[in-house]
Amino acid sequence: QSQCYYIKDAIICTGVMVRLTDRHPCELDYWWSRNPEYLKYWNLECPIVDPNVPIEGDWLRMIATSRKSFSMHGSCIGESFNIAFESRDLGVSHLSPRPLGKGGMRYAYFLRTSEGMYAVKRYNKETLKHITEALRITEDEAIMKEVHTYMAARELARRFNKTIPSQFRKATNFIKFLEPYVFRMRDEKGQLQIMFGEPYVEGEFIKWNSNAGYVNRK
Repeated sequence: QSQCYYIKDAIICTGVMVRLTDRHPCELDYWWSRNPEYLKYWNLECPIVDPNVPIEGDWLRMIATSRKSFSMHGSCIGESFNIAFESRDLGVSHLSPRPLGKGGMRYAYFLRTSEGMYAVKRYNKETLKHITEALRITEDEAIMKEVHTYMAARELARRFNKTIPSQFRKATNFIKFLEPYVFRMRDEKGQLQIMFGEPYVEGEFIKWNSNAGYVNRK
């Protein structure tokens, strides 16, 4: 008679608990984060970051690896801006099974090659969704946009370094951008992976600033 409807055999959520953390929820020690079947069912799977991933071990073997290197032509702030590339075959390489770090957009992995160690980047699921649905471009196109940005930034840094007065040059830390690469790797199952990369640099990482306006004044 009241015309009210009741839900049976269901759990009703009456509130939401929010926990602020600098780590991904899947990396925290919850009962569900340790349950692979639960994560897969709810599409919560994500790489677990391990900054101490061993340099040797059960790494993923890539039976074919090529590396694209790039050169800039024209002005990075003009219509003549153009990027050329050349490709080099590196043969067999090995990719770390877990990422060594992450940012807001990508995970970083080790890639061990015949010509040294590199840090290669893979977009997270949220960024890939933005690339395909919002930007309406492919992952390959997004990677090449990153390369263009790196090359322009390297040129602007070179110009800035040249303007530093001679009396300050000995006591100044010059700005330098690492050389960008694009790696194409094929694993033993025949699957192709394309990843942005740069030479791996050992040492302590210090974040100077961010795209959101953060500046490290220490």
